[in-house]
Amino acid sequence: MQTDGKGNVTEAHYYDKTGEVNSITAKIFVIGAQATETARLLLMSKNEDFTNGLANNQGLVGKNIVYSGGGIGSCVLKYADFENDVAEELSIPGLFVNRASQEWYELEDEETGAKIKGGTVDFLWEHANPISKVMRAKWDGDILLHGSALKTKIHKYFTKQRILKFEIFNDWLPNDNCFVELSDSITDKWGDPVGKIWIGNHPQDEKVGKMIGSRTVKIMEEMGGSNVTWGVSSYPSVNLQAGGCRFGNDPKTSVLDKNCKAHEVSNLYVTDGSFMPTGGSVTYTFTIYANAFRVADKIKEQLAEN
Repeated sequence: MQTDGKGNVTEAHYYDKTGEVNSITAKIFVIGAQATETARLLLMSKNEDFTNGLANNQGLVGKNIVYSGGGIGSCVLKYADFENDVAEELSIPGLFVNRASQEWYELEDEETGAKIKGGTVDFLWEHANPISKVMRAKWDGDILLHGSALKTKIHKYFTKQRILKFEIFNDWLPNDNCFVELSDSITDKWGDPVGKIWIGNHPQDEKVGKMIGSRTVKIMEEMGGSNVTWGVSSYPSVNLQAGGCRFGNDPKTSVLDKNCKAHEVSNLYVTDGSFMPTGGSVTYTFTIYANAFRVADKIKEQLAEN
């Protein structure tokens, strides 16, 4: 991006499908490439006004990347373990609709007794895709099934049970070891540096995830589920990312203002999850939607003034 020396973006450069560089001018520019790619784009946009990258004179672009802490689990609901009417209801195919619980959005710390932030549990049926189900049914431990044994297991999988899954979402606390920077050795197909992502998490994230998981397992068992499995990982879910251009009132500690306009650039907005200082122990998608509509109204107001 090109700036005019007065805190305004005047031109954005992009590649067309042939790989040629083009440019476009506008009154207002909006970036929505999601957290890591938005940070990368800004870091690549260096010029005399912004030697460290666009809107990055404070060195905060790409910092405080957050993901979603938590884990996953599942249980088997065997129709034979339930009364006939319940089993019949369980076997009815339905829409792929989730149900969530925030029973443990606040928790009591098991060591100190203090109130701590918990998270959200999302319950969902195993995806209806039959191919993925068959792929999971082909193994019996370490033995690859075939012939009649495979047919029997597939028939049982589809007619005698149903898989209920759960996903845990809790905070990924911002920390100095989770950020994105430009690679100094690897480039993309256009010759631009790729983003190098450093992933570090706080031990509290995993602790909270395990607290929620152990409670959720009891629900699965209470409802009659068997073969309950679950786990919490310190590795992030790649599709749930935020931060990198967090918003705030102080330009010394934030990249964007409260309306997601860059403190240092008067006509640059960011409308993806980059603005978020925390995920709020839920999935980010609808927060991003709601904020984008809110910011759009602010942009309309700014256009009306010009």
